Amino acid sequence: MSKFINPLTDYGWKILFGQETNKSVLIELLNSLLEGEVVIEDLIYLDKEQLPEVPDERMFVYDIYCRTSTGEYIIIEIQRESQEYFKDRALVYTSAAILKQAKKGTWIYKLDAVYGIFFLDFRLPENEYEGAVIHVDMTTRKTHRVFNPKQRQIFISLPAFDLQEDECKTKSDRWIYVLKNMETLDHIPFIDDMPVMRRLEKTIALTSMDPNQRGLYEASLKAYRDNYAVISYKVKKGIEEGMAKGMAKGIAKGRAEGMTKGIAKGRAEGIAIGEARSQAKLLDTARNLKAAGVATEIIINATGLSREVIEQL
Repeated sequence: MSKFINPLTDYGWKILFGQETNKSVLIELLNSLLEGEVVIEDLIYLDKEQLPEVPDERMFVYDIYCRTSTGEYIIIEIQRESQEYFKDRALVYTSAAILKQAKKGTWIYKLDAVYGIFFLDFRLPENEYEGAVIHVDMTTRKTHRVFNPKQRQIFISLPAFDLQEDECKTKSDRWIYVLKNMETLDHIPFIDDMPVMRRLEKTIALTSMDPNQRGLYEASLKAYRDNYAVISYKVKKGIEEGMAKGMAKGIAKGRAEGMTKGIAKGRAEGIAIGEARSQAKLLDTARNLKAAGVATEIIINATGLSREVIEQL
């Protein structure tokens, strides 16, 4: 039986990072991911439901939306299933937070940075080349230097993260390892080097929940597992249908190619037989004319055969 929550469930994610009481845990995670760029000392949780400036425009609902004490906006999303245009959606989310900063009246276009951090329960194709964590910047094509640091995205594919506990050297690696394996761990590692993990362990222990929290979590876990089962079945069914269609298409193509080749072969053989029969008739005709004493020149004109062939008859 699990000792800790599944962080990919809606309620599990809320317990872990979406509460003011656990703000210090979220700050530690963000600082590990943004090390060398930003040092977050404090942050404020903002309303996750961002109403549009203009009626009838789209409203954005983020999983976590917050602002640091130094002015950066941070959007944190967890995406459980792949979407065809997920990268476009991520771009829209961060762009909306940028556009939200536009001021009425005189404005010099000064922006605060927006960071979009996306935890994925699936693999992106880029993971074949970049690993489990993909950092996206706005850079120049020639020098690859950051052109504008005001929009940053980080994609973290948990299934693509394959480091073992003893291979995790950086803080971000350790965080990702714990998040990926949390539900199956019997203890939280890295406590000696990262004191925040001790606070995390108390937060995510199932035994720390009261009956109401446990009920909400179990319902969220059931929804997560049901959704996972549905997606897995769709993927399996899609593969099976794709294989069946591919086989049927291959058989049909093979039959068509076979018929085409058969017809071509039959036609060629028919022509060859016809030509052979025609040649035999010409030879018989030439033989009969020669026996009747007809001049060779006349036989050549009549049959189209060469002088050498006629002379050998």
